[in-house]
Amino acid sequence: MKRFCKKEILIFAVVFLLQVLFIFVRSTPLITDELNPLAFGFKMRGEDWRNYLTADGYYYKYGQLLFQLPVILLIREPVTLFRSLLIINSLVVSVIPVCAYRILKKYLKCSNEFCNIGISFLTGILPAATLDSKLIWSEPFLLTLSWIILLLLVKSLEKGERKYTGYCNSIMLAILQSYAYMVHNRGIIILIATVCCALFIHLILKEKNLKFIPYIFITFIFLCIDAKISESLQSILYLSRDGLIGERSSFISRSFFRTLFSIKGLQTIVQEIMGWLFASFSSTFGLAALGLTTSCFLILDVRKWKEQEKQEILISLFALLCFCGSLALGTVFFFDGLYSSGYEIARRGDKLIYVRYLDAANIILSFLGLYFLFIRKKYNRWKYLYFSVAIYIVVYGFYLSVISERINNSVTWPHITMLIN
Repeated sequence: MKRFCKKEILIFAVVFLLQVLFIFVRSTPLITDELNPLAFGFKMRGEDWRNYLTADGYYYKYGQLLFQLPVILLIREPVTLFRSLLIINSLVVSVIPVCAYRILKKYLKCSNEFCNIGISFLTGILPAATLDSKLIWSEPFLLTLSWIILLLLVKSLEKGERKYTGYCNSIMLAILQSYAYMVHNRGIIILIATVCCALFIHLILKEKNLKFIPYIFITFIFLCIDAKISESLQSILYLSRDGLIGERSSFISRSFFRTLFSIKGLQTIVQEIMGWLFASFSSTFGLAALGLTTSCFLILDVRKWKEQEKQEILISLFALLCFCGSLALGTVFFFDGLYSSGYEIARRGDKLIYVRYLDAANIILSFLGLYFLFIRKKYNRWKYLYFSVAIYIVVYGFYLSVISERINNSVTWPHITMLIN
């Protein structure tokens, strides 16, 4: 296959035009999460945000500035700058359907071009990609990095690769997973999922294209570099580094676990998980439910692995690891605020339906849902569809009977409710 075929270029162009179409009705950031990652760029052009950043208390890392910094330094007019940054986001997320098409065409060996193009196009305009790219935060980069990493993982299963190609892919994989962690601390989930999949390829599937020693070595080097950069940026951007939220898991302690495993704590965690599942399934038209349940069947039925395509198993594993990791991290991070608020939530009720942390995994699960529905048609009937529909009914019933009442009349971020609507 050529570097980029005409169909991939066409998919990229169409999705980019659709993504960029609504940018010009936006003129200002909506939330503080959009400002914090830009702080160092504005520091370089002479604007000091230390008082604001210290008062806000959140640290969101810096990786996306690799693409945004030239625009920040060149454009001074605020609205033009903001829209230019959103155009960068649109360019970034438009890579997602190209990766989806290549995985379908080259690695899953799908010969139906109508399905390949249709599924790739739909993957690129899902609500998560479309709405996340209209805000200047880390999500567009995390969404796209997970897809490029997935493409490299699947590529490592390809037979007949040259030896130097395996080394190049392994080094690139290490750099990209480390860069995901540089973009945001939540990128640790992508990093862990990638390492687990690399171990799976190396130890379980016995594939040798992924060169494990350089892969681990480069990862270690880049994580050390990240630690030094983060320490320097915090010293430059904040009046004090004490108590920064997002820098470390300082909220986890012995008392935290006692609270977590209490009756009320477990009830809170169950509500969070069910609420996030509802938001995930709703914001993907149910595709994430199909992708999630079918992937679970594929992974858990170890006896039938020999009958399955290795690529399907690997994609399902990566999606499940990203989904479960993000769900665990997010629910634990928001747990204390929901636990202490009692039953009535006065503010930030969206924490019970906070789908944002799951967006990267949900897009991959939705891709799998479309793939299982239209291409691998043996998965679009019987237990696979029944379980998908059943889990959605259970989650939706729980949302109506418990969660909707609890978050009624509370403040929610427009982004979350837009995704669900």
